[in-house]
Amino acid sequence: MSATKVVILVLVLVAALFVVLAVWGAGNNRSQTTSGDPNKDAQNFSAPPLLDRLNGVVAGFAPRLDAGHLEPSSTVFDLGKQNHYSVQVLSNSSHKYRQAKFKIEPPDGCAHLAYTEAASDTPDSLKQQDSLKAKDPNQFSFTIGAQGGTLTLDRKPATPARPCTVQLE
Repeated sequence: MSATKVVILVLVLVAALFVVLAVWGAGNNRSQTTSGDPNKDAQNFSAPPLLDRLNGVVAGFAPRLDAGHLEPSSTVFDLGKQNHYSVQVLSNSSHKYRQAKFKIEPPDGCAHLAYTEAASDTPDSLKQQDSLKAKDPNQFSFTIGAQGGTLTLDRKPATPARPCTVQLE
């Protein structure tokens, strides 16, 4: 088989796959009902699992928040010794957005994190971020804008008196 035939065959297969996925997607979207209120519909929206997987792949290449842009400058917060931390996230004009990935140990939901963006021109979805809204409340990411903001870390009151740490990865 010549190279031209192989290229044509691959293009036909890609086109067929595209058509199948487009028809499948249109059928899935048709089953969703809307309330007529765009804000309410946006809050109830759930992204397809494929987008979550794609975000997991692409997010690894995004700029990360490091301890040098935190005040106090630390990557591990021990909520067993101190029940509350208020951390200032410093501005960084080099990156419009940075990813702050957190891991809570032990994974029993002993901590609550919230981030408040300092800039007023930030999209609404990034102004207030909360670990309670994450799919996995023990390992999640916040998107930090260039202007920085305030990160609060609290030990949940109903958790047993044992070690509880939050680590910035």
